[in-house]
Amino acid sequence: MRRGRPQLGPDLVDHLEVDAATADRLRAILATLSGDLPSVAAAEGLGLSESAFHKLRRRGIEGMVAAVAGGRPGRPPQSPEATSPEEVAALRRELAELKFQVEGARLREQIALLRPEALIDPGVGREKKGRKKQGEDRRRKKARRKMDRARRG
Repeated sequence: MRRGRPQLGPDLVDHLEVDAATADRLRAILATLSGDLPSVAAAEGLGLSESAFHKLRRRGIEGMVAAVAGGRPGRPPQSPEATSPEEVAALRRELAELKFQVEGARLREQIALLRPEALIDPGVGREKKGRKKQGEDRRRKKARRKMDRARRG
């Protein structure tokens, strides 16, 4: 006993939505391909000459070949939606603005790493009365001297 789906052969045509004449032709072609019916008998049954039946069978086989010819498996790729030139220009402007902002943030980070005192607001956190800590004063003087030397040359 065979497993799997039953082999329908020419009876497969009964499951297709085609007119009666087309169904008869398909049944005859499949019967001759499977060896169940000689081509002479199939041609007589359709009212065709043997050469006309062979031409019909050849066109049918070529159609099957075209239908099952190797292509890419799966769904065909979807084409991207067309974007208008105005949308492209707007996206490019937005990209340029974002790149500018990223570069500014990168520069601020570098300044903060190299000169943290440059980003500190001098009025924030300073007490009005009392002395400054000597350590802070020394660091600021040292930073000023370093800037003066850099300016001079």
